[in-house]
Amino acid sequence: MVLVFEEIDDAGCPCLASGLGGVIVPEQLDITEVCQDPDNLNIVYVKATVQGIYDYVPEVTVSYTLNGQSKSVNVTNRFIPGWNSIGVVSFPIITNCSAVTIILAYDIGSMIPNFETIESIDFSIVFKGELGANNFSTLIKNTNVFVSTDPSATVTYGKGVTPKPYKMFFDPNSNKLKIQYSNLGSNPCPCAINCVTPSEEEFGLTICTDEIQEINVDATNIFGDPTNVLVTFLDPVGNKTNFSIESMINVVPHKLSALEQSNPPRIEVALFYMSVNMTRITASKVQYQIWKYKGNPDSAEIWKDWSNENWSTFYDQDIETASEYGYAVRFKGEFGELSEFSDWTVKQAI
Repeated sequence: MVLVFEEIDDAGCPCLASGLGGVIVPEQLDITEVCQDPDNLNIVYVKATVQGIYDYVPEVTVSYTLNGQSKSVNVTNRFIPGWNSIGVVSFPIITNCSAVTIILAYDIGSMIPNFETIESIDFSIVFKGELGANNFSTLIKNTNVFVSTDPSATVTYGKGVTPKPYKMFFDPNSNKLKIQYSNLGSNPCPCAINCVTPSEEEFGLTICTDEIQEINVDATNIFGDPTNVLVTFLDPVGNKTNFSIESMINVVPHKLSALEQSNPPRIEVALFYMSVNMTRITASKVQYQIWKYKGNPDSAEIWKDWSNENWSTFYDQDIETASEYGYAVRFKGEFGELSEFSDWTVKQAI
């Protein structure tokens, strides 16, 4: 038997020792930072350093817990090329036989239900490596001597839960609508979303006292109408939630209408979701309470107690001939704030 050896010319392959003597750049992947895009919180970017002799294509999986259940989703196809002009534009990532630092951005929030409520996310990244055409001949690649270990890394991103308001009240002395939120945990309020902790002077923020932040909002100058406010809540690590509030403070509801009907005898009472100034009130944001009196307003009592059922017509069959009945309504907002009472609508039963 005659054995024939063919010498492979590896001169000019910067990652190899002479004569296929070995790999001089070991493979390694390190994740150094995970953050959210301040302009689009669904986008999460990862800063990583990879080294090796191969060209790499990343595969990214995120794991999280939702409603007590562990979930996992592959987000590789949610890659955003050239994010913010600093992210990777395309794959593979060519190392040129050295260590390179890269930024990868993925649209993760749109893949995770109730993303704002997720406290932490585990990122698992695997870099699939292949010998690149730039530095290795086809002959060397066909030897199958060099196979990537597909370096990987896992890191936990503690993104935090976006806080929501828990109380709202009206201060008649200052004519201010006051909103409070809490449960911010042990972290201080000021924190930028780009993974740095700014000073109060830099961002004009106020340190929370006893984990409660108070926001003052000018109530509407038009007495009787709802006060519409858009508030942005910011949690300790920079998550934001836009919250639309339609306050019932100082609202005077449009009076009810009443129409007497027979067969059977009844009074039909109609509710309008609007203020006395004909400004619309969003039915889904309020509850209503209807009061009724017989004879005179001094006998008034609750006829229909607080309800958020989107009904507009009510039937009162508890009536007596030749008696006078009055009906009024008031609304309650999302935070328990009460409107004024509407004017009485009076109807004489025939």
